[in-house]
Amino acid sequence: MSTVLFSFSRLRYRDRAMMLRIAEATPAILGQFRAADITHFLAAFARLDIQHKLIFNLFAREIARKLHDFTAAQLGELVYAYARLEIKHELLLDVLKKRIAAVVKALKPWHLAMVANGFARLEVADEAFFTTLAAEICRRIAEFPGRPLALVANAYARLGVRNRFLLEVLGDEVFRRRAELEPQAVAMVLNAHARLQISNPVLFDYFAQDIPRRIKAYSLHSLCLVASAYARTGRSEKQLFEKIGDA
Repeated sequence: MSTVLFSFSRLRYRDRAMMLRIAEATPAILGQFRAADITHFLAAFARLDIQHKLIFNLFAREIARKLHDFTAAQLGELVYAYARLEIKHELLLDVLKKRIAAVVKALKPWHLAMVANGFARLEVADEAFFTTLAAEICRRIAEFPGRPLALVANAYARLGVRNRFLLEVLGDEVFRRRAELEPQAVAMVLNAHARLQISNPVLFDYFAQDIPRRIKAYSLHSLCLVASAYARTGRSEKQLFEKIGDA
């Protein structure tokens, strides 16, 4: 059942009535779900934006009971599922934090970004936990695609967790791979540095020249983030602001 639901979610097939009927039948067979089943089941509800607090609360107990059966990647998916639907189960999050910290070296870049972003969306600002994540992210920074880099920066900025070493390493990596970053990722990284008050003159100098050249590729939201980032840092980049104003 879980695999079928997950397949529907990947196809973006959203039959709310069917999902709710499945949810109603789930408590009776809850104990039969394995770790992979739970992950696929909850991920399907999250991907299709169908919130069912009773089911997620019931599964929280089941996840805690079978915690050591979950792979590192599955733990990342669970954080994503609860965060996407904004279901903040305090006890489950505490359990997940401890387990993720224990297996953090097994997390791939995308899952590290999912975990950081998920806890940020749920407003769980645990500095010790985010320091553990930061150490692993820094160690594997060269493996990160552009979007996960931006999601990590955004997560730390959103919570106000000011890990200077992480942001400096991340900023250097963004500059090294500046040509492959999407506009939204650029905007999120600049905004994170500005919100956390971590200076990176090379990054800001470069994008002050680059963004006007690529202004048509930027969405209105991204341009607002860029303008806010330069304003927060007190940088009066005339050409950049004129181009943003015209756009």
